[in-house]
Amino acid sequence: MTAAFAGIDIGGQSFKAALVDESAAVLATETVATGASTSLASLSAAISDVVRNFSAVAPITALGCGVAGSVTHDGRLHGCPNLPNLCGVGLADTLQEFLGIPVVADNDAHCHAIAEGWTGSAAGVESFLLVTLGSGLGSGLVLDNKVYRGVTGFGCELGHMIIVASGRLCGCGNRGCLEAYVSEMAIRESVRSRGGDLAKRVDSRLAEGALGHAEVLFGLADDNDDDATSVVCELVEMLGIGLASAINVFDVTTIVLGGGIAPGVIRRLPELRRAMDGALFARSEDAVAILPASTGRWAGAVGAARLAIMS
Repeated sequence: MTAAFAGIDIGGQSFKAALVDESAAVLATETVATGASTSLASLSAAISDVVRNFSAVAPITALGCGVAGSVTHDGRLHGCPNLPNLCGVGLADTLQEFLGIPVVADNDAHCHAIAEGWTGSAAGVESFLLVTLGSGLGSGLVLDNKVYRGVTGFGCELGHMIIVASGRLCGCGNRGCLEAYVSEMAIRESVRSRGGDLAKRVDSRLAEGALGHAEVLFGLADDNDDDATSVVCELVEMLGIGLASAINVFDVTTIVLGGGIAPGVIRRLPELRRAMDGALFARSEDAVAILPASTGRWAGAVGAARLAIMS
Protein backbone atom coordinates (compact mmCIF):
# COMPACT_ATOMS: atom_id res chain seq x y z
CA MET A 1 0.00 0.00 0.00
CA THR A 2 1.36 3.43 -0.98
CA ALA A 3 2.49 5.64 1.90
CA ALA A 4 0.63 8.94 2.18
CA PHE A 5 0.80 12.26 3.96
CA ALA A 6 -2.05 14.07 5.71
CA GLY A 7 -2.56 17.82 5.46
CA ILE A 8 -4.83 19.92 7.68
CA ASP A 9 -5.88 23.49 6.83
CA ILE A 10 -7.16 25.00 10.10
CA GLY A 11 -9.42 28.04 9.88
CA GLY A 12 -11.76 29.88 12.20
CA GLN A 13 -14.90 28.11 10.94
CA SER A 14 -13.61 24.70 9.87
CA PHE A 15 -10.55 22.66 9.10
CA LYS A 16 -10.12 20.90 5.79
CA ALA A 17 -8.12 17.70 5.69
CA ALA A 18 -6.61 15.91 2.71
CA LEU A 19 -4.72 12.65 2.33
CA VAL A 20 -2.11 13.03 -0.41
CA ASP A 21 0.56 10.81 -1.92
CA GLU A 22 3.94 11.94 -3.23
CA SER A 23 2.58 12.33 -6.77
CA ALA A 24 0.03 14.93 -5.48
CA ALA A 25 -2.92 12.56 -5.90
CA VAL A 26 -5.65 13.35 -3.33
CA LEU A 27 -6.75 10.04 -1.82
CA ALA A 28 -9.34 11.29 0.69
CA THR A 29 -10.77 14.51 2.14
CA GLU A 30 -12.76 15.59 5.19
CA THR A 31 -14.10 18.86 6.61
CA VAL A 32 -14.64 19.40 10.35
CA ALA A 33 -16.24 22.43 12.02
CA THR A 34 -14.19 24.72 14.28
CA GLY A 35 -15.04 28.00 16.02
CA ALA A 36 -13.83 30.65 18.42
CA SER A 37 -14.28 28.21 21.31
CA THR A 38 -12.08 25.51 19.72
CA SER A 39 -9.52 24.32 22.27
CA LEU A 40 -6.30 22.43 21.77
CA ALA A 41 -7.92 19.33 23.29
CA SER A 42 -10.96 19.42 21.00
CA LEU A 43 -8.84 20.16 17.94
CA SER A 44 -6.42 17.33 18.75
CA ALA A 45 -9.30 14.88 19.19
CA ALA A 46 -10.91 15.92 15.91
CA ILE A 47 -7.62 15.65 14.01
CA SER A 48 -7.02 12.25 15.62
CA ASP A 49 -10.37 11.05 14.28
CA VAL A 50 -9.48 12.24 10.78
CA VAL A 51 -6.05 10.60 10.93
CA ARG A 52 -7.70 7.34 12.01
CA ASN A 53 -10.12 7.52 9.07
CA PHE A 54 -7.35 8.35 6.62
CA SER A 55 -5.19 5.50 7.94
CA ALA A 56 -7.83 3.08 6.68
CA VAL A 57 -7.12 4.39 3.16
CA ALA A 58 -3.30 4.41 3.32
CA PRO A 59 -0.62 4.43 6.03
CA ILE A 60 0.23 7.98 7.07
CA THR A 61 3.91 8.88 7.13
CA ALA A 62 3.56 12.42 8.55
CA LEU A 63 1.09 15.24 9.09
CA GLY A 64 1.33 18.86 8.00
CA CYS A 65 -0.81 21.63 9.50
CA GLY A 66 -1.54 25.01 8.00
CA VAL A 67 -3.24 27.40 10.39
CA ALA A 68 -4.67 30.91 10.15
CA GLY A 69 -2.04 32.64 12.26
CA SER A 70 1.67 33.26 12.54
CA VAL A 71 3.73 30.15 13.31
CA THR A 72 7.26 30.33 14.67
CA HIS A 73 9.98 28.02 13.39
CA ASP A 74 9.40 25.70 16.36
CA GLY A 75 5.70 25.33 15.48
CA ARG A 76 4.26 27.67 18.11
CA LEU A 77 1.15 29.60 17.08
CA HIS A 78 0.73 33.37 17.50
CA GLY A 79 -1.54 36.05 16.07
CA CYS A 80 -4.64 33.90 15.57
CA PRO A 81 -7.68 36.04 16.51
CA ASN A 82 -10.20 33.57 15.02
CA LEU A 83 -8.84 30.74 17.20
CA PRO A 84 -8.00 32.57 20.45
CA ASN A 85 -7.63 29.43 22.58
CA LEU A 86 -4.75 28.25 20.38
CA CYS A 87 -2.62 31.39 20.69
CA GLY A 88 0.77 30.55 22.17
CA VAL A 89 0.28 26.81 21.71
CA GLY A 90 3.10 24.61 20.45
CA LEU A 91 0.84 23.07 17.84
CA ALA A 92 3.34 20.83 16.05
CA ASP A 93 4.87 19.35 19.21
CA THR A 94 1.51 18.80 20.89
CA LEU A 95 -0.03 17.06 17.91
CA GLN A 96 3.09 14.97 17.34
CA GLU A 97 2.97 13.70 20.91
CA PHE A 98 -0.80 13.13 20.73
CA LEU A 99 -0.80 11.33 17.37
CA GLY A 100 2.52 9.53 17.49
CA ILE A 101 3.57 10.58 13.98
CA PRO A 102 5.84 13.43 12.77
CA VAL A 103 3.97 16.75 12.59
CA VAL A 104 4.99 20.10 11.08
CA ALA A 105 3.04 23.37 11.16
CA ASP A 106 3.08 26.62 9.22
CA ASN A 107 0.90 29.56 8.29
CA ASP A 108 -2.07 28.62 6.07
CA ALA A 109 -1.14 31.04 3.27
CA HIS A 110 2.37 29.57 3.19
CA CYS A 111 0.78 26.17 2.69
CA HIS A 112 -1.43 27.53 -0.08
CA ALA A 113 1.68 28.93 -1.76
CA ILE A 114 3.37 25.53 -1.49
CA ALA A 115 0.37 23.93 -3.22
CA GLU A 116 0.37 26.48 -6.04
CA GLY A 117 4.08 25.93 -6.58
CA TRP A 118 3.64 22.15 -6.54
CA THR A 119 0.70 21.52 -8.86
CA GLY A 120 -0.97 24.90 -9.38
CA SER A 121 -0.60 28.09 -11.38
CA ALA A 122 2.98 28.69 -10.21
CA ALA A 123 4.28 25.17 -10.91
CA GLY A 124 7.75 25.56 -12.37
CA VAL A 125 8.07 29.19 -11.20
CA GLU A 126 11.04 29.58 -8.84
CA SER A 127 9.91 32.83 -7.18
CA PHE A 128 6.36 34.14 -6.76
CA LEU A 129 3.97 35.81 -4.35
CA LEU A 130 0.64 34.21 -3.44
CA VAL A 131 -2.06 36.51 -2.08
CA THR A 132 -5.31 35.08 -0.70
CA LEU A 133 -8.24 37.48 -0.65
CA GLY A 134 -10.96 36.29 1.70
CA SER A 135 -12.14 37.14 5.22
CA GLY A 136 -8.67 38.62 5.64
CA LEU A 137 -5.67 39.01 3.35
CA GLY A 138 -3.06 36.27 3.55
CA SER A 139 0.19 35.92 1.65
CA GLY A 140 2.96 33.47 1.00
CA LEU A 141 6.26 34.30 -0.65
CA VAL A 142 8.35 31.72 -2.47
CA LEU A 143 11.93 32.71 -3.34
CA ASP A 144 14.19 30.33 -5.25
CA ASN A 145 11.73 27.47 -4.62
CA LYS A 146 11.70 28.04 -0.83
CA VAL A 147 8.94 29.60 1.26
CA TYR A 148 10.24 32.78 2.87
CA ARG A 149 9.43 32.64 6.59
CA GLY A 150 11.72 35.32 7.98
CA VAL A 151 13.79 35.28 11.15
CA THR A 152 11.01 34.12 13.49
CA GLY A 153 8.56 32.48 11.05
CA PHE A 154 6.27 35.51 10.69
CA GLY A 155 7.60 36.51 7.26
CA CYS A 156 5.47 38.08 4.51
CA GLU A 157 2.42 39.29 6.41
CA LEU A 158 1.39 41.45 3.46
CA GLY A 159 -2.08 42.00 4.90
CA HIS A 160 -0.52 43.92 7.79
CA MET A 161 1.66 46.19 5.73
CA ILE A 162 0.61 49.77 6.52
CA ILE A 163 -0.54 51.55 3.37
CA VAL A 164 -2.49 54.44 4.95
CA ALA A 165 -0.93 56.21 7.94
CA SER A 166 -3.48 56.40 10.78
CA GLY A 167 -6.01 54.76 8.46
CA ARG A 168 -8.77 52.29 9.12
CA LEU A 169 -8.63 50.13 12.23
CA CYS A 170 -7.55 46.59 11.37
CA GLY A 171 -8.50 43.44 13.27
CA CYS A 172 -4.85 43.13 14.34
CA GLY A 173 -5.15 46.39 16.31
CA ASN A 174 -3.08 48.57 14.00
CA ARG A 175 -4.43 51.22 11.64
CA GLY A 176 -4.06 51.47 7.89
CA CYS A 177 -3.21 47.81 7.16
CA LEU A 178 -3.82 46.55 3.63
CA GLU A 179 -6.23 43.96 5.05
CA ALA A 180 -8.38 46.79 6.41
CA TYR A 181 -9.02 47.86 2.81
CA VAL A 182 -8.89 44.59 0.88
CA SER A 183 -10.85 41.74 2.48
CA GLU A 184 -14.41 40.54 3.06
CA MET A 185 -14.44 42.38 6.39
CA ALA A 186 -13.16 45.55 4.70
CA ILE A 187 -15.95 45.37 2.14
CA ARG A 188 -18.55 45.06 4.88
CA GLU A 189 -17.14 48.18 6.54
CA SER A 190 -17.05 50.06 3.24
CA VAL A 191 -20.68 49.19 2.50
CA ARG A 192 -21.73 50.19 6.03
CA SER A 193 -19.92 53.51 5.91
CA ARG A 194 -21.04 54.37 2.37
CA GLY A 195 -24.58 55.20 3.50
CA GLY A 196 -27.49 55.55 1.12
CA ASP A 197 -29.20 52.48 -0.27
CA LEU A 198 -26.10 50.44 -1.09
CA ALA A 199 -26.39 48.38 2.10
CA LYS A 200 -30.03 47.60 1.27
CA ARG A 201 -29.10 46.45 -2.24
CA VAL A 202 -26.33 44.27 -0.84
CA ASP A 203 -28.64 42.77 1.81
CA SER A 204 -31.25 42.06 -0.86
CA ARG A 205 -28.81 40.01 -2.93
CA LEU A 206 -27.50 38.25 0.14
CA ALA A 207 -31.07 37.21 0.94
CA GLU A 208 -31.31 35.74 -2.55
CA GLY A 209 -28.48 33.33 -1.73
CA ALA A 210 -25.24 35.12 -2.65
CA LEU A 211 -22.21 33.75 -0.80
CA GLY A 212 -20.81 36.94 0.68
CA HIS A 213 -20.52 40.73 0.61
CA ALA A 214 -17.62 40.65 -1.82
CA GLU A 215 -19.47 38.50 -4.35
CA VAL A 216 -22.50 40.80 -4.11
CA LEU A 217 -20.49 44.00 -4.38
CA PHE A 218 -18.53 42.89 -7.44
CA GLY A 219 -21.77 41.66 -9.01
CA LEU A 220 -23.43 45.03 -8.44
CA ALA A 221 -20.39 46.79 -9.89
CA ASP A 222 -20.55 44.52 -12.94
CA ASP A 223 -24.17 45.66 -13.29
CA ASN A 224 -22.99 49.31 -13.30
CA ASP A 225 -24.16 50.20 -9.79
CA ASP A 226 -22.30 53.47 -9.15
CA ASP A 227 -21.96 53.08 -5.37
CA ALA A 228 -20.73 49.51 -5.64
CA THR A 229 -18.33 50.48 -8.41
CA SER A 230 -16.86 53.18 -6.20
CA VAL A 231 -16.18 50.70 -3.37
CA VAL A 232 -14.76 48.10 -5.75
CA CYS A 233 -12.49 50.66 -7.40
CA GLU A 234 -11.07 51.68 -4.01
CA LEU A 235 -10.42 48.04 -3.12
CA VAL A 236 -8.70 47.32 -6.44
CA GLU A 237 -6.59 50.46 -6.17
CA MET A 238 -5.46 49.63 -2.63
CA LEU A 239 -4.62 46.07 -3.66
CA GLY A 240 -2.65 47.33 -6.65
CA ILE A 241 -0.63 49.65 -4.42
CA GLY A 242 0.00 46.83 -1.95
CA LEU A 243 1.10 44.38 -4.66
CA ALA A 244 3.37 46.96 -6.25
CA SER A 245 4.97 47.70 -2.89
CA ALA A 246 5.62 43.99 -2.34
CA ILE A 247 7.17 43.72 -5.80
CA ASN A 248 9.37 46.74 -5.07
CA VAL A 249 10.64 45.02 -1.92
CA PHE A 250 10.95 41.39 -3.03
CA ASP A 251 11.55 41.74 -6.78
CA VAL A 252 9.11 38.97 -7.80
CA THR A 253 7.43 39.12 -11.19
CA THR A 254 4.72 36.48 -10.70
CA ILE A 255 1.65 37.10 -8.53
CA VAL A 256 -0.95 34.38 -7.83
CA LEU A 257 -4.33 35.58 -6.55
CA GLY A 258 -6.57 33.19 -4.62
CA GLY A 259 -9.51 33.30 -2.23
CA GLY A 260 -13.16 34.20 -2.64
CA ILE A 261 -12.56 37.82 -3.71
CA ALA A 262 -9.97 36.92 -6.36
CA PRO A 263 -12.41 36.17 -9.23
CA GLY A 264 -13.90 39.66 -8.95
CA VAL A 265 -10.45 41.23 -8.91
CA ILE A 266 -9.32 39.16 -11.90
CA ARG A 267 -12.34 40.48 -13.84
CA ARG A 268 -10.93 43.97 -13.18
CA LEU A 269 -7.36 43.19 -14.10
CA PRO A 270 -6.84 46.36 -16.22
CA GLU A 271 -7.77 48.56 -13.23
CA LEU A 272 -5.51 46.52 -10.94
CA ARG A 273 -2.61 46.86 -13.36
CA ARG A 274 -3.11 50.63 -13.63
CA ALA A 275 -2.97 50.94 -9.84
CA MET A 276 0.18 48.83 -9.75
CA ASP A 277 1.78 50.82 -12.54
CA GLY A 278 1.50 54.03 -10.54
CA ALA A 279 3.35 52.51 -7.57
CA LEU A 280 5.98 50.26 -9.16
CA PHE A 281 9.64 51.28 -9.03
CA ALA A 282 11.91 50.93 -12.08
CA ARG A 283 9.54 48.70 -14.03
CA SER A 284 6.07 48.73 -15.60
CA GLU A 285 3.13 46.52 -14.76
CA ASP A 286 3.43 44.55 -18.00
CA ALA A 287 6.60 42.95 -16.58
CA VAL A 288 4.46 41.24 -13.92
CA ALA A 289 2.43 38.06 -14.49
CA ILE A 290 -0.85 37.97 -12.52
CA LEU A 291 -2.36 34.48 -12.35
CA PRO A 292 -5.53 33.09 -10.74
CA ALA A 293 -4.88 30.37 -8.17
CA SER A 294 -5.82 26.96 -9.52
CA THR A 295 -5.49 24.44 -6.68
CA GLY A 296 -9.06 24.92 -5.42
CA ARG A 297 -10.68 24.63 -2.00
CA TRP A 298 -8.28 21.93 -0.77
CA ALA A 299 -5.18 24.00 -1.56
CA GLY A 300 -4.20 24.69 2.05
CA ALA A 301 -4.56 21.05 3.05
CA VAL A 302 -2.65 19.80 -0.01
CA GLY A 303 0.09 22.35 0.66
CA ALA A 304 0.27 21.26 4.29
CA ALA A 305 0.66 17.65 3.16
CA ARG A 306 3.42 18.75 0.77
CA LEU A 307 5.07 20.53 3.72
CA ALA A 308 5.08 17.20 5.56
CA ILE A 309 6.58 15.47 2.52
CA MET A 310 9.39 18.04 2.33
CA SER A 311 10.17 17.96 6.08
